[in-house]
Amino acid sequence: MLASFFNPGAIAVIGASSDPKKVGHAVLNNLIRFKYKGSLYPVNPSGQEILGLKTYQRVSDYPGECGPCDHRYSCPVRSGLPPGLLSRGP
Repeated sequence: MLASFFNPGAIAVIGASSDPKKVGHAVLNNLIRFKYKGSLYPVNPSGQEILGLKTYQRVSDYPGECGPCDHRYSCPVRSGLPPGLLSRGP
């Protein structure tokens, strides 16, 4: 049970950003820079690629065959989170 906490296989970065001044960019950049070996799922309503990674508009948009995320990091955004951004279907 603690293995997935200390060594997660997949992480969703909710609020990932291409703006280096934002927390969502720093979190994603650090995971890449320090060679995180699992799957990364940047989530941003724009859906644009960030730091070379495909970005998903909602958590529910990342491919189901990739399995569940062990961690979801929600980075603060000034305007709040759009409705439905955090929903993950069955």
